Amino acid sequence: AEARKQAQEQQRKELAERKQAQIAEQKRAAEEARAKAAAEAEARKQAAEALAEQKRIAAEEAQAKREALAEEKRIAAEKLKAEREALAEEKRIAAEKLKAEREALAEQKRIAAEEAKAEREALAEKARQERDEQARLRKLKMEEQEKKRQANAEARKQVDFDRYQMALEADKKKIEEAKSRPTFSLFGLGGNAPEEKAEQPATVSKPAAAPKPKAPVKKVVAPRGVPMIDQWVLNDDQTISGRISGSDSFKDGAPVTTSPISGKAISGSIAQTKSGSRYFLGDEGQAASGGALFGFFGSSSPAPAPAPKPQPASPAPESPKKSPTFALFGGGSPAPAPKPQPASPAPAAPKLKKSPTFALFGGGSPKPAPASNDKAKQVAEQKKRAAEEARAKAASEAEARKQAQEQKMREVEQQRKELAERKAAEAEARKQAVEQQRKELAERKAAEAEARKQAAEQRRIQLEEQRKELAAKKAAELEARKQAELEKKRALEEKRRADAEKKAAELEARKQAELEKKRALEEKRKADAEKKAQQQKKQQAVKTVSSAPRLFGFGGGEKDAASASPTVSIQSTSTQASAPRGVPTITKWKQARDGSITGVISGSNSFDDGDPVTTSPIVGKAVGGTVVRTKSGSRYFLAGGTAPPSRASLAQAAADARKQAQAAAREKAAQATADARKQAQAAAREKAVQAKADALAKKQQIEEERRQAAEQRKREQDEKRAEAQRLAAEKARKDQETKARQTAKQQAAQTVNKAKKSTTISLFNFGGGSESTTPAPAPAPKPQQKKQAKKAPPKGVPSLSGWKINGDGSVTGRISNSPNFREGQIVTTSPIAQGRIESGAVVKTGSGSQYYLS
Repeated sequence: AEARKQAQEQQRKELAERKQAQIAEQKRAAEEARAKAAAEAEARKQAAEALAEQKRIAAEEAQAKREALAEEKRIAAEKLKAEREALAEEKRIAAEKLKAEREALAEQKRIAAEEAKAEREALAEKARQERDEQARLRKLKMEEQEKKRQANAEARKQVDFDRYQMALEADKKKIEEAKSRPTFSLFGLGGNAPEEKAEQPATVSKPAAAPKPKAPVKKVVAPRGVPMIDQWVLNDDQTISGRISGSDSFKDGAPVTTSPISGKAISGSIAQTKSGSRYFLGDEGQAASGGALFGFFGSSSPAPAPAPKPQPASPAPESPKKSPTFALFGGGSPAPAPKPQPASPAPAAPKLKKSPTFALFGGGSPKPAPASNDKAKQVAEQKKRAAEEARAKAASEAEARKQAQEQKMREVEQQRKELAERKAAEAEARKQAVEQQRKELAERKAAEAEARKQAAEQRRIQLEEQRKELAAKKAAELEARKQAELEKKRALEEKRRADAEKKAAELEARKQAELEKKRALEEKRKADAEKKAQQQKKQQAVKTVSSAPRLFGFGGGEKDAASASPTVSIQSTSTQASAPRGVPTITKWKQARDGSITGVISGSNSFDDGDPVTTSPIVGKAVGGTVVRTKSGSRYFLAGGTAPPSRASLAQAAADARKQAQAAAREKAAQATADARKQAQAAAREKAVQAKADALAKKQQIEEERRQAAEQRKREQDEKRAEAQRLAAEKARKDQETKARQTAKQQAAQTVNKAKKSTTISLFNFGGGSESTTPAPAPAPKPQQKKQAKKAPPKGVPSLSGWKINGDGSVTGRISNSPNFREGQIVTTSPIAQGRIESGAVVKTGSGSQYYLS
């Protein structure tokens, strides 16, 4: 997880660096594009200013635009190719990283599988060793029980034989006595005869009836979770001593002594101590007192004496199983002697039944038999010593077996520890080897990625240098082309200037010829006018129309001259002697039929005084001594009356008019060229701006598509990763369930094996009847804690792990399976509005977001 986190962090850093590099590249490209656009605009401006013909300028600009567009397309293609190569390189790096992650995950799974396999093998080996040890212990226990049973059988045979011999001797003595005599208690223990010496019939011993075989007792089982104490004894301080089984704190069969109990101690019930501990009481054991084996003086007999005040020597605790006792001094009632049964031991008396007593020294007879009493004492002493020796021997053997068992357990535990250490060392070595391999792989991958990154950076630098060289080359070619065009334009301008001068000279010659012709006509018209003036005396002035060239109407020809009005009517209007301030004065003026005025100008800022001029058509009528206004808005003062211009003044006026016409034509052509150039430049600028905007929009669209594709790939990867995690969790859960079922089956099998009955023999229960088969108590199985299966979060709902509740009702934790956050990122939700805030629950915030609390 740490490696994945570091890889993700490294990937994010690289992505941020790439984004910054892309932004810087975009800025540089934009600056280059702006500089290039400015250079192109300047070049187009210079080229447009030098062009003389609009069509050729348009053609050259179109050619330059086509070349620039082709260059832009080529540069865009190179950029796109470089971006594609970078994207392909990123995809390859991402694929290699994903492959490395998959290999690392597979290696981790393999290591986990090997560790699980080693653990299973260790557990299996441990279980096998435990089974072997349990089988060995069971075998040893069975052998010990068999030895005990044989020893008990031999002891019972000897006791029965001695009892039988003593009974025969007692019967013989009783038969020899001819008459009955009263019996008396030597020490007040028998309680069978009254205090008075009354005559009683002789008692004759009858053969003792064979005791009925003991009914098989159903083995009780302790409740689940409650330890069981077998062979228990209630002590004087109300504590219980015995052998415990089914306890988590003690081994089965270990001797224990409880704290004082509250209540009664009864076999088959649960006794509770004052400290709160609970124990199930099994079979009751024998108290270690002097009357455990043989009850001298009738102390071990459970039956109360018929005398009103019985005085037993040493009382013993009641036991469910009672051994037969002998009252050596006449204690108890006489019983008939049993039939001889040396071959098989007598069965034990039923529970809570009185054991038969025998008066060995003539109980009920006034005369004791001292010889038999001594013999019985000697036999009892011998039996007691034999029993004590047998107990000491059994205790020493048990101690030796216990020590051997403990030694064996220590050896097994040592072997198990050595095996576990060896397995752990091997697993650690494998883990270190895998970790070393993973580190080497990660270093190799990092070195390869760094080499690829450096190679990509080198390619980018080379491409940038090539692009700069190409741009410089293009700039040099464009500058050379501009210089050639300028040279060509200058030559063309010189040629045009020469052609214009030649045409002007030819035009001047034609105009001179036309002027000569017009002067001749003018002289003729003057003669006709003088003749007509003489005839018409009412006219005060005669105006001759000259066909001289005009300032604003050049090229009128002879038709206009012929159509000129010869006279002007004089009307009475208000006149003035001098022109107003700032208004040019025209003297010797004449008005043509188109309304224009021709004369000699003075007081003008645009013409020298005395220059002949022809105005544009005036508004209204021309009257001497008044200010007239032309249609163009110019104002002139018509001085005096009309005067015919001289020939020199007309020629000068014609030359001036030609110059002005040529200047006006040049200005008009230059203005048209400038307007065309400005329009072309504006159109080029608009087209360049539009092309730049289109390129930027296309680039933004490509980046947006690329970003959306990257986000789509990331979402798909996140979904695949979440699906893989879910499948892995599902598989782990199934494996855990399978392992839990197998463990439960094994524990059930072990419980069944432990619950099987096994034969037990009481070593110290001499005289207790035939051997009893008592099943060993099975230890209570430990309650198995159910493993709660991990609930999988709903599909599409993010999960929060390691979460905690904040004071404002929000939740803070590590998020996973979210398309908006990184895996494992710590987030804080808005306050929870719906759902219980607990593990395994889906909660909903006030903003509508849902989260699964794991």
